This record gives sequence, C-alpha cells and structure tokens, in this order.
Amino acid sequence: MSNPLGGKNGETRRIRSRFAKIDRRSAPAKAVKARIKGYLDALGQPKTGPLLTGKLRELAELETLTSEMRAAALRGEHIDFLALGRFQGLCRRLRIGLGLDGLPPDPPVPSLRELGL
Repeated sequence: MSNPLGGKNGETRRIRSRFAKIDRRSAPAKAVKARIKGYLDALGQPKTGPLLTGKLRELAELETLTSEMRAAALRGEHIDFLALGRFQGLCRRLRIGLGLDGLPPDPPVPSLRELGL
C-alpha cells in the first residue's frame, strides 16, 4: 500500500506551503507593518477579527505595491499602467469599504423627546 503523501510506507514528504515566505526586515515589509498600524490608529484600534485583519493587510500590501509601481514609473522604468490604475481603484474601494476613506458618518438623528417636542 502506498503513502498518499508520495513516499514509501512510513515515510513522509515535506509538503510545500502555499504561502510565500517574506523577509520581514525588507523596506516593503516595514512599510506594510507601518500602514497596518496607521489603519488601526485611524479606526480607533477596535478589536480586530481575522477578517478585518486580513483586509487591512491586503490594503497595506496593495498600497505598498502601488506606491512602488508609481516610483518605478517616475524613474522611467516600463510598467503596466493598466495594472497600476486597477490597483489604485482597488485600494480606493478597500479604503472606502473599511471606513478609512470617504465621507464622515452622518450624525445620529435626535428623537422627538430629545428635541423637546
């Protein structure tokens, strides 16, 4: 009987992780970390769940990538301007969806009792 992991009986094979290994000491990684901290400060440091944390990380990574693409364009390097425009639009939609951008929330409507009527 063969092993479903690809080795002989009793042997295991190392399975490659689907997540990329990123050097957290690099400048882009530090920029992502600083952006996430700024977003949490702007949101008032709410208790974040895994969904919000993932969206904040996605936004920080996209904004870092977008800023690097813009910098490359300003240096005269060839970039895909269509991709740059899509990244910028996606960043804007994520910021609005997370409440980091856009119009401030409407003030609460007072009740009739509060108005004295």
